[in-house]
Amino acid sequence: MKRNKKNDLDNANSIRENGIARIPTGIPSLDDMLGGGLPRGSLTLIAARHGMGKTSLALQLAGNLAAAGRHVLFSELEMTKEQIVKFARRQRGELPIRDTLYFDDTESVDATYIRRLLRSVGNCDAIFVDYLQLMMRGPGWPVWDGGFGAMRALKALAGSENIPVIVTSQLPRPDVLPSFFPDKESYHRPILSDVGDPEQFTDVVIFPFRESYYSEEPELKDKNELIVAKNRYGATGSIPVHWKPEKMIFEEKVE
Repeated sequence: MKRNKKNDLDNANSIRENGIARIPTGIPSLDDMLGGGLPRGSLTLIAARHGMGKTSLALQLAGNLAAAGRHVLFSELEMTKEQIVKFARRQRGELPIRDTLYFDDTESVDATYIRRLLRSVGNCDAIFVDYLQLMMRGPGWPVWDGGFGAMRALKALAGSENIPVIVTSQLPRPDVLPSFFPDKESYHRPILSDVGDPEQFTDVVIFPFRESYYSEEPELKDKNELIVAKNRYGATGSIPVHWKPEKMIFEEKVE
């Protein structure tokens, strides 16, 4: 799995926009909004409330990159390696990407551990961490720092390695939002301020959002979105998608 990072930077599979090399995510509409894909050296946050599919989306993107020949490190802090591999097989089948997608299920990791892990497995094209709140409780991280220290360290890691780092994060449930939120009991759609202090270190913030999760109304049955709430390099907006529960993946809606 040893790679030449400089050669990777100029790899034909990378897309350059405004001088920034990007790695396609495998979801064309998302790539279009991001100017071609995940920018190298960037920190992307996939954030959602419970049940929206943040781990599903992160694993789907990691699998897409690996299937395209990219070498990907996926640090899973909640599930065991056996569980996350089973999850990936549910999405993609028998994992022909096993030589390019490396899973690590070590608990309580920090950015220093991930940097060491990169050295042991060889240079990677992208790093995924699932998820931020569990990383906060690792060695050296105050439990209540809101993810500030971990996100700052991950941003530095992305820049020093010149690869995209993607981390998932749990957003607060509506019933625990502050009292000043209007109609907070029925408030589900995420907004950028939900992210809190860690947002300042991000380059891209994506909210997977499935309104159908909260309602049985027929017209909302397939109302699902990938909301690009922040994009330091270009446009923001909502991408309509299908949710495929049998595979736990998001698919583009073809008009």
